[in-house]
Amino acid sequence: MMCIFGRIGALYHVRETRSEAASGPSTGIQPDGSCPLIIMLPFSDWRPGPPEWATEGERTIMGSTVHGLHSGGEYNSSSDFYGFGWWPSPGYLGEAAYTWLAAAQLAIDHFNARDASVVPILASLEFQVCNVTFPNATVDDSSYVPSLAFDRMTTSSRSTPVCAVIGPESPESILATSLITERLNILQLAYGTIDERISDINTVMSVARPTTEMHMFIESAMQYIQHPGKQRNYISLIHDLMQYGEQVEHTIFEIEETYGLKLSHHHIRHEDPESVLDAIRFVAADGYRTFIIATDQTAFLDSIAKASDELGLINEGYFWAIIDLSLPWAHLKSIQNEVDSSLDKLLRGAAVFRVIEPFQVESEKDIFMKSWRSQDDDFMNRVNAIHPFANDQNRPEHFVAKSGFFQANDPSPKSSLIYDSVMLAGISACRVHNDFLFGKGALNTRQRHVMEVLETEFEGASGKVKFEEGENSRLYEGIVFGVYNIWPGGVNDTSGKVWYEQTLTSINNGNGWEDIEGTQFKFFNGQPDQPMPLRTVFENNYLSIAMHNFGLVMMSLAVFIAIASALWIWVQRKKSIVRAAQPVFLYCICFGSAMLATSIIFISFDESYGWSEDHLSMACTAFPWFFVIGYLIQYCAIFCKFQRIHKLFSMVRQKVTITQVLLPFIVIITLSIVVLIIWTVIDPPVWQREIITEAPLETYGKCNSSNITPFIVPLCILIAVATASTMFIAWKVKDIQSEFSEW
Repeated sequence: MMCIFGRIGALYHVRETRSEAASGPSTGIQPDGSCPLIIMLPFSDWRPGPPEWATEGERTIMGSTVHGLHSGGEYNSSSDFYGFGWWPSPGYLGEAAYTWLAAAQLAIDHFNARDASVVPILASLEFQVCNVTFPNATVDDSSYVPSLAFDRMTTSSRSTPVCAVIGPESPESILATSLITERLNILQLAYGTIDERISDINTVMSVARPTTEMHMFIESAMQYIQHPGKQRNYISLIHDLMQYGEQVEHTIFEIEETYGLKLSHHHIRHEDPESVLDAIRFVAADGYRTFIIATDQTAFLDSIAKASDELGLINEGYFWAIIDLSLPWAHLKSIQNEVDSSLDKLLRGAAVFRVIEPFQVESEKDIFMKSWRSQDDDFMNRVNAIHPFANDQNRPEHFVAKSGFFQANDPSPKSSLIYDSVMLAGISACRVHNDFLFGKGALNTRQRHVMEVLETEFEGASGKVKFEEGENSRLYEGIVFGVYNIWPGGVNDTSGKVWYEQTLTSINNGNGWEDIEGTQFKFFNGQPDQPMPLRTVFENNYLSIAMHNFGLVMMSLAVFIAIASALWIWVQRKKSIVRAAQPVFLYCICFGSAMLATSIIFISFDESYGWSEDHLSMACTAFPWFFVIGYLIQYCAIFCKFQRIHKLFSMVRQKVTITQVLLPFIVIITLSIVVLIIWTVIDPPVWQREIITEAPLETYGKCNSSNITPFIVPLCILIAVATASTMFIAWKVKDIQSEFSEW
C-alpha cells in the first residue's frame, strides 16, 4: 500500500513541477550543439535492508542514521537505515562510484576531443564536422532510493539545461526519474539494470538501455546449464518475492520447455524466518541436485546455506549456481567464513552468472583498459573535483583518489557501460543536430533523441552497441555473459577464516558458451567432473541381497552339477552304458548347462553392488551370448544324440557317425552367433535406469536396446526350432531301449 501511495505522490509531484520545468532552463540538444548531461550515480546506499532474522541482528550498516547526513535536512529520521549488503562498506561503494564517475568523464573528454581510441566511429567525417559537445556535467548522488533520485533529478532539471540523463542505476530509481525525463522530452540512458520493467519502450518512452535485459541473461545462464560437461536439466530454484527473484523465476518458466528443463522452485518470504528452511525442504523433495539462488539481498545466502547444510544438500553430489546480484562483486571480496561452515561449503565450487564487460576478460588487450591506464594525475584531480563527497570527510562514502590511481586500480564493473552510455548520448545527439542543420527534422521533437539512440550502432568500450529492433534494450550479440567459479583463496592468518577467489571460466559473447583457455571449472570436490547423478532417487528398486545371493547360489549349484557330471562321464567313459549314451553329446550337454547357468551372474548385479554403468552395460551385452548359446548347445546336443539313435535303429547294418548328425547343430549355432554379432555391433544391450514415478522419483534398472525386436525375434525363433525339434525327435525314439534313448 505504501508503494502505491508513493507512486501517486510522485505523479502528483511531477504535475506540480510541470509548469516550473516548462519555464525553467531549456531542455534537449541546444541550438549551438551543446548537450548538458546529468550523471546520476549511486555514491551512497540508503535502502532498507533485509529483515533482522536473515542476518541474526548483524545487518550491514551503511550509515549510523539518516539524520544530519543529507543536506538540507530532507530525510530527518532517527531510525537506522541499512544496506542490502551489495557493498560491504561505504568505502567500497565510494571507490566504485569514483571509477564510474571517471568512466563518464573519460567518455566526455573523448567525445569532445573526437578521440577515436576507444570508439573508432568518432574518427568519421560525420562526427568531425559535428558541433555537439558536452559542457561540464551535473553529477548527482542517486543513491539506491527512488525518492532521493527523483528529488535530486527534479532539483537539477530546474537549475540547469538538460540534454540527456545518464543513470540512475537501480530500476526503481529509473522508473521514478523517467517520469521527469519523459515530461521534459529528454533522453535517459539506463546503464545499470537488466530489470524487465525497463524493457517496454511504450511504458518508459524516454529510456534506452545500453545493456541487456533479464530474459536474455537468464536464457544465457540456462544455455550454460546445457553446456557440454554440464547438461543439468533438473533445477531447484530458490528465490525471494522481490522483483529480482520473481523475474528470474518467470524467465526460467518461459524457457523451461525450450531447453528441456525440469524446474522445482519455492520462495523465501521476508516476514517469515521459517520460510528459508521451508523453501529448501520443498525443492529438496523433488530430488533435483542443481540449485540456483536468485535474490538481490545477499543476507539470505547464509540462511540458505545453513538450511541446505542441515538437509545434507551441500556436498560433492550437488551443484550450486548463483545469479549475479545474489553475490555481487564487492560483497564476495569481503566474505570470510569459518572453514567448513555452511556458507563456506556452499561457495566451494559454486558458479556465479554475471553480465561482464570486455575489460574483465582480456584486460591487457582491451582498448578501454588501455585508455584507462593512460590517464594521468591531472585527469584524476578533475574527477576528484566533481565527486559529490570529495570535500566531505565526515561522509562514510568519502573517497579521494591518490596519485597513480588509474595505473594501480581497475575500473569497477559497469564502467564501460557508463562510458558507452555517454558516447550514445553524444553520437545520437550529433546525428539529430546534423539533421536539424540540414533541415531534415526538428531538433527536439518528442522522442527524437531516443529514437536516434535506438538506431545507433558502433563498437564501444563494452563491445558492439546495437539495439533490438523496436526495443529499447541492447542486442544479445553485443553483450558478454560470464561464469565465475568460486573457490577458497586461502585462510586469513589473523582470523583463521576462509576468503574466496572467483575465476572466469566461460564466456558467451553471442556465439555460444566458450571455455576460457587455461582455466577449468572445479566443482565441490575440486575436480572438473560434474556431480552425478542429476537427481536424488528416493527408490531405485535395487536387487535385494537375498535375491542376489539366491541367484548366485543356484548358479553355483548348477555349474557344480554340470562339471561333476562331466567328470563322472570321463571316469566312466569305458563302460558300455556310458558309451551307448554317446559321451561326446553328454559333454556338450554339460557344457551348455554350465554356460546357461553362468548367464545368471550377468543379471545379478546393479549399481548398489558397486558396478558402474559401463560395467553393467558390458554385463548386459554378455548375457544373451551365454544364455542363447548355452541353451542352444544343450538342446542341439540332445537333438543330435537322439537323431543318431533314430537313424541307427531305422536302418539295418548301417553305421551312423557323429559328423553325420552335426549339420543341424552347426547351422543353428552359426545362425545364432551371426545374429548375436550383428546385435553386439549395431545396437548392443546397455544398462538403463527408467523412471517409474516422477515425484517422488522412483526408478528401476534393466538391460535394453534402442531397437531390440530385429535381434530378439530371430533368436527366439532359433530357440523355438531347437526346442521343438528336440521334443519331436525325443518322441520318435521313445520306444527304443532306454540305455540308448534315455527317454
